[in-house]
Amino acid sequence: MNREPRSQNAPPSVYGEVRSLLRRFGIFPNRRLGQNFLVDVRPADMLADAAKEIAAKHRSRLALEIGMGLGHLAERLVRRGFHVVAAEIDKRLVDAARARLQDATILDSVTIVSGDALQRGMLSDELRQALRTAPQTGKYVFAANLPYSAASPAIVWHAMNPAEWTGAVVMVQKEVAARLAASPGEDDWSALGLFASVAFREVEILADVHPGAFFPPPQVDSSIVRFFPADKGGFPTARLAAFGEYCRRIFSLRKKTLHRALDILGWKEPLRMNTATRVEKAPINAHVKIFERNFPE
Repeated sequence: MNREPRSQNAPPSVYGEVRSLLRRFGIFPNRRLGQNFLVDVRPADMLADAAKEIAAKHRSRLALEIGMGLGHLAERLVRRGFHVVAAEIDKRLVDAARARLQDATILDSVTIVSGDALQRGMLSDELRQALRTAPQTGKYVFAANLPYSAASPAIVWHAMNPAEWTGAVVMVQKEVAARLAASPGEDDWSALGLFASVAFREVEILADVHPGAFFPPPQVDSSIVRFFPADKGGFPTARLAAFGEYCRRIFSLRKKTLHRALDILGWKEPLRMNTATRVEKAPINAHVKIFERNFPE
């Protein structure tokens, strides 16, 4: 099913504004930094609306955005009642976003952190300090049009730190979203999906976004995906790093039976387990049992 938002009229666009701001601040989109700017505002509205729904359930009015670009999502989050802590690695974009948000008279509701949001796989000290000292305190909603290079480390960090946030709604490559939301036996089931199945709950793709929604258009489709921290009392957070390694290694043999894969890896079989199933078809609880047998605390 095509989940892409549709309209009988031309989609609302900020193409002219984006091009004007880029020219004004001498910015040429950097592909290495994943600089593809939304010019169709419907995905930004969808992200902000989904963030508001999460906030309403969890009484949160603080949002974290990684890769704020020109501030179109931050503006929409503020107009839905959030204080936004937004990180942007490109100083030129920081200046452009400040000017734009100042013109929109909402800059006081946005804390901008200039620099890399993720350092050595962790949120930067500056970003975490900004979250701790923001006017709206407590757990935050993670809402972002993530630069493609930042998507995996940002998602993994949130898996490892469930106490910091209440829910997430992010735009990522369509392929990444499909893997996050997949189930055992599906074509998109992968090491990432297995990891996400114990790290998160209620992973759901909300919409697909065509490259034409961006300037310049990326070479791949994107998707908006929503997820929440795993329930307390489930898989222990302290073991997630080791489980991620398990996922990577076992799925390097995805077409093998569990029996053959365990033999190749030199791992032990859990007692009374049917290991004739392929790695990619095995249920999640089977993988958890194999992990616990071979990765003791």
